[in-house]
Amino acid sequence: MGCTSGKTLLVQGAAPNTGNANSDLVVVTCNVQDLYFAGKDRKRRMELIGRTLATLNPDVVGIQEAFIAKDRAVLQEQLKYSRLQNYAYFDYGIVNSGLMILSAFPILETEFHQFTSKGKWYKIWQGDYWAGKGIAMARLAILGGELEFYNTHAQASYHKKGERDEYGDVRMGQMQEICDFLKNKSNSINPAIFVGDFNSTTGMKEYNFLVKEADLQRMLTVATEWDHVFAVRKANWEYTASPTRLLTTAKTENGEEIRLSDHNGYMTAITIKKKGTKQ
Repeated sequence: MGCTSGKTLLVQGAAPNTGNANSDLVVVTCNVQDLYFAGKDRKRRMELIGRTLATLNPDVVGIQEAFIAKDRAVLQEQLKYSRLQNYAYFDYGIVNSGLMILSAFPILETEFHQFTSKGKWYKIWQGDYWAGKGIAMARLAILGGELEFYNTHAQASYHKKGERDEYGDVRMGQMQEICDFLKNKSNSINPAIFVGDFNSTTGMKEYNFLVKEADLQRMLTVATEWDHVFAVRKANWEYTASPTRLLTTAKTENGEEIRLSDHNGYMTAITIKKKGTKQ
């Protein structure tokens, strides 16, 4: 299976670029667990995730595990009056990538790399091999110029505590592919933000490798497990993160509070400015 077989669905809306249209970029990352069988109560959760995003009014959102088209339509219905009218969905692999980028600003172009480092094809119940996991990029018209926004979902672990992680080498290979992608696709002129479900955390060798080799700066102010927001260090840019907001639960119309996903979502406001300029 080729590493780039598939397509990107790119939709540009007509919503005005109002709100956070300055050097403070409000970013959300969220693994929405939109899966058959494992993803319970999907329709109601997608409605609540959409309402939550519409209320929070971020500039750009990276979503992982948005695998099911009818559920994505539910989420987008809740966003139809929000600023998040521009989006790209990356339909790669046998069961697509699950990666989606929502933006309040025009998307100038997209790129996608499907990981060649993969898990085990015969473990169908895990799904990682058959999903088009990879790294997605959208170049946005924002901040008086352009911004690169990257979103990824790496190989899951599946091992229990104390057991050997049979997919550690696969994830390490994916981290190398991410570094290569950033090296080849990132423009030194533009600031860049990188979000996703990396299925690795501080202290794990693949996490430490990626942060060092890709020269990433952490943009979340709370400890997280698999989900992260980074800035990609560039010679002309500096980044400062505001306190992180967790997206965990939301209330239905009858007041019932339910979890949005099996992952927490995270929102952060990132101040981006050119080095040597006053804020």
